[in-house]
Amino acid sequence: MIWGIFLCCLLKPAAGFQTQERLPFFHGHVFENSPTASKVNGLSIPVRRINAQKWCPVSGMHFKLYGNGSEDFRAFAHHKRGNILLKTSRVLDREARSEYLLSVGVCCQTCVSESVVSLVATVKVDVLDTNDHEPTFRSADTVHITLDDTTALRSVVYRLQAVDADSGNNAELTYMSVPNNGSFYVVPKTGEVLLVDSILGLPSKVKFYVFARDHGWPPLTSKGVLVTISPHRWATRPAELTGSGRGARWPRALLDPGTVVSLNVSEDASVGSVITSLSPSRFPSAAYELVFPESESSPVAVGRDSGDITISSRLDRETEPVLELTVKIQDKRGPDWYLNKVKLKITDVNDNIPEWNMKPYPYLAVVSPEAPAGTFVYQLQALDGDEGKSGEVEYFLSDGGDGCFAVDKQTGQVVTTGLVLQRDREYLLSVVALDGLGSRSPPAMLSVVAGARAPEFTNTSYAISIPENTPEGQPFLAVFAISFQNQPIIYSLLINPSSLFSIKQDTGEISLTRTLDYESDQRRYLLMVRSSEEPGSLSTATEVQVLITDENDCVPEFLQSIYSVDGVPETVTTATSLLQVLATDCDSGLNAELTYYTLSPDFSISPHGTVFPAGRLDYERPNHLYEFVVMATDSGAEPHSGTATVRVRMANINDETPEFSQPVYRTFVSEDAGPNTLVATVLAKDPDGDGIIYSITAGNEEGNFVIDSQKGLIRLRSIPLPKLQGLEYVLNVTATDDNASGGSHALFSSARVIVGVDDVNNNKPVFGECQQYREQATVLENQPSGTFVLQVHAADADEGANGKVKYGLMHRDSAMPAFRIHQDTGVIVTARRFDRERQREYSITVTATDWAEEPLIGICQLTIQIVDQNDNSPKFENLRYEYFLREDTLVGTSFLRVAAHDDDFGTNAAITYSMSLELPEYLRVNPVTGWVFVNQPISQTTYITRDIIATDGGNRNTSVELAVTITDVKNQPPQWETDSYSVVIPENSARDTHIVTIKATSRLGDPRVTYNLEDGMVPETN
Repeated sequence: MIWGIFLCCLLKPAAGFQTQERLPFFHGHVFENSPTASKVNGLSIPVRRINAQKWCPVSGMHFKLYGNGSEDFRAFAHHKRGNILLKTSRVLDREARSEYLLSVGVCCQTCVSESVVSLVATVKVDVLDTNDHEPTFRSADTVHITLDDTTALRSVVYRLQAVDADSGNNAELTYMSVPNNGSFYVVPKTGEVLLVDSILGLPSKVKFYVFARDHGWPPLTSKGVLVTISPHRWATRPAELTGSGRGARWPRALLDPGTVVSLNVSEDASVGSVITSLSPSRFPSAAYELVFPESESSPVAVGRDSGDITISSRLDRETEPVLELTVKIQDKRGPDWYLNKVKLKITDVNDNIPEWNMKPYPYLAVVSPEAPAGTFVYQLQALDGDEGKSGEVEYFLSDGGDGCFAVDKQTGQVVTTGLVLQRDREYLLSVVALDGLGSRSPPAMLSVVAGARAPEFTNTSYAISIPENTPEGQPFLAVFAISFQNQPIIYSLLINPSSLFSIKQDTGEISLTRTLDYESDQRRYLLMVRSSEEPGSLSTATEVQVLITDENDCVPEFLQSIYSVDGVPETVTTATSLLQVLATDCDSGLNAELTYYTLSPDFSISPHGTVFPAGRLDYERPNHLYEFVVMATDSGAEPHSGTATVRVRMANINDETPEFSQPVYRTFVSEDAGPNTLVATVLAKDPDGDGIIYSITAGNEEGNFVIDSQKGLIRLRSIPLPKLQGLEYVLNVTATDDNASGGSHALFSSARVIVGVDDVNNNKPVFGECQQYREQATVLENQPSGTFVLQVHAADADEGANGKVKYGLMHRDSAMPAFRIHQDTGVIVTARRFDRERQREYSITVTATDWAEEPLIGICQLTIQIVDQNDNSPKFENLRYEYFLREDTLVGTSFLRVAAHDDDFGTNAAITYSMSLELPEYLRVNPVTGWVFVNQPISQTTYITRDIIATDGGNRNTSVELAVTITDVKNQPPQWETDSYSVVIPENSARDTHIVTIKATSRLGDPRVTYNLEDGMVPETN
């Protein structure tokens, strides 16, 4: 079958477009920056899986890719395997897009936009990260910091932060500084710049670069940020603060010039020895801390409490002749501290012997047989690491030479003594070197030939390792020989396996004649190189061993691109091996050592490629399939990786309980419902696909309900008739699977069905405390609208809406309502202000109505009393009182009764009379009756005026003036016009109605006549 593969770049609606119910899902991946036409790994779509022939049984099939980003891929067919594969159509960038979700459509004959038959598969492509972004700093290229030179050690003075657009290890950063300095340290993980040594007295700025490097391969490094730190000298203490005032105390002290201690210590001093002690300090109690160098790298330690400086590791003058220490001395009783510097000079002991330093080896020389005495032959040189006399070296000839040679003990020059030398004879001289204290070097053997000598290679033999793939013609080793006759040297190869090597005659540079492969070629070669001065003259040879090393030039490859395992039960544990993947690498050594990784959180993989579950697996997932990527990475210096796809298809096991569509079902049924009435329908599904059996396991003790075990229908029983009582029934319904999927036993789950019983409205609301409401129904006059009066409550014996009550007031249509009631709470409030003096009570009718469709009403009739408030002052009957009194009126005589009334009620209307106090106190008034009487003889005065005051029970008062004229004894009382008056008053006459006028006249012609009412004979008339 021939397939035409076509890639469509845009998703458009198409005629005849169909979608299967569930599309097969395929998952693959590709690394970003892979070249165009790179294969999508782990993705292979079998044609048989998508059933393409169903859509195109006759004509050829063509394929389209749909979805956002489909233009980034193209499809091609693998004819032998019968699979559809994807390749990239451009270089992808993970930072721009990390995944694609595409659909594959099949069409027949041609793939024009209107001919798509069906979508046949869904494809997900993950773009994996490569280390293609170097870290970048968020700050500027330069950072300038001004730092107080007394800043506490280990303080963070700055923090640099870089970002990397990659992910994973490629984005993990490490910070470093170049060059290293003793004052500041950059924390690798955080980028914090720490002060680690005192900068007191530092004359110049400190400059260094900070770089950020990621953990990818190869690692990428950011551009450097130049950090410049300028020490700022701490201001000295003002003179006015150095007095006795304790508020001037500063928390730290400057380093005094006199606190630098210089000491000598022998390099042979034993570990644990005390060099010196910094105690006592300027503080009564101090703690000592070595701040530079760090304790881990210092050969000395400082006692925290004692201040003793002790040797913690062996000293070596030749390695570190001077050791400078900075010790922080902290006051234990306060915040003050200061620094002490200690300079230790390590003194030498003779612990080294002279060591020969001549090259090349062996030591060879030539001399002319006719050389006169004192002719220079060879220069000896030995070095001694000690100093002074211990390091002074002298040279001696200990044996050989037959007296023909001598050694200058100071310079080490070997010279002839003048004795006759035998031509072409080899003389062997044994020489030694001694230092000033007699330490002796091992003897060295010098070979001297009297005459010509073959060239000498600088090495007795050569051994070199070169990587495979070293280019041909590129020199990898240069041998060198010395001519004792100062003649040009010619180099050649005596042994050259397979003619793989060549050597330049004049330079001795050895190179390959072709590129070698570690995996297919020999890995060790032995060459023999000859050096000669001219053809046919003296020559010498040396061995050259060439070892071919492996180069990480192979990428790990899995034996299969897709691994799959079917029928994995859900109950597998994390110790269960599912399958083993295997990758190979044609390199060797570390380059071929593979480590396996997985990108899936659901699985783990062992170092040998065995795949295990990382947790509980689930059959109930799309297509019952897990698909993930595994990676094999070699251990080379520049590691390579290969990937494969693993597909795990799950097998169902009865490990899931049935699941109800909801945990609680709520329904209602009328209390008079008939038999077989449908109450509710419950529904449960088993994730394992098993059948469900329903049952009622609790809450049906009276047997009013029955359930269909297959359909979950809950009805009222038929026989006997159901009898529903109470507000509701809570049924416990259980769904049990039939264990068709083959578990160890059937599984079940439960749900609750709450059946509310609908009430029939046959009870009206009742005010149970109506009588108490009548007794409590009062409200104070003059209160604002909305003032609380009382709260009523009515109960309805029905249920639900039939038992829910709303309240109201019955009004006459023409009357303006004086009260309002809240329909839900029954709270009665005023609708206006009340005046008790106008109306003392109101009768209202409260209604309670239930919420039934045909509501019932209950009533409660109330009389609300208006409670008096003292809002009226007493009122006198007269605006002014006048009276004429004879001068001989006896003390105690009552002559006038004042009267006042108050419109209020009760105590607010109770009136008490009083009189303004003036001396002498001629008159008084009875506080209860209002009678005014003579309190003192009045014969000495002619006119008396007083204020009569009427005060009610609420402390409101009114006053009226009383004027009394004193007459002599000859004065005559007024004369009534008639002896009696007769008056008829109709009942229900209003207050203050005029009923009669009475009149009296003065016999002396005085018009000032006053009138008063006196108690009558019948109390009711008073």
